[in-house]
Amino acid sequence: MQETAGTRTYESPLRRENSENTRTRILNAVASLISEDGDFVVAKVAKRAGVSVRTVYHHFPDREAILDALGEWLADQLGYPRPDWPKDLASFADQTVAMAERLRADEDKVRVFFSTSVGQEARRQARAQRLEHLRRLAQAELGGIEPQIAERLAIIIHQLASSRTWLAMQDEAGFDTSEAAEAVGWAIKALVESVKGTASGETYAREAP
Repeated sequence: MQETAGTRTYESPLRRENSENTRTRILNAVASLISEDGDFVVAKVAKRAGVSVRTVYHHFPDREAILDALGEWLADQLGYPRPDWPKDLASFADQTVAMAERLRADEDKVRVFFSTSVGQEARRQARAQRLEHLRRLAQAELGGIEPQIAERLAIIIHQLASSRTWLAMQDEAGFDTSEAAEAVGWAIKALVESVKGTASGETYAREAP
């Protein structure tokens, strides 16, 4: 309820809280429907949230507004992205395992988040920043190796450390979250050790496809 006295406007805290709770129920309903069906319709959202279709449209005027709000809400829920960049290449292996453990309980939300335009843009920006960080680490740690090899190493680790990789391993190879993350972590460490153990960057470059 709002009361106006002269130019002063008062908004009831209880009303604001109820509005936020309703909004959250709607977004939760959208997320669960996308997780189950890959999409949503407003009528089903309203039913699951326990509100009317009119209420859904009161909070979100159209489908695009729902998806934008969902992406922002999930980003806040998941704390994504996390700019906790590792200090060396091998640490990307440990970061991959840690990330999987952090997100395991929210895996459905992660998948839904990345299906939204907000999530896709957040992922694009985070991946670009991570690749540049990996390039700097590769150049610093592998100063004596051919630049082409350092670049390849950065790109491959970047792909391996992606959440897409361990989600694909779960979907396609039947790994659980921990198994997928540990497999990716092992691959990164093995790759870094192999490149660092190469006696000559030039020899490695000739042997590389």
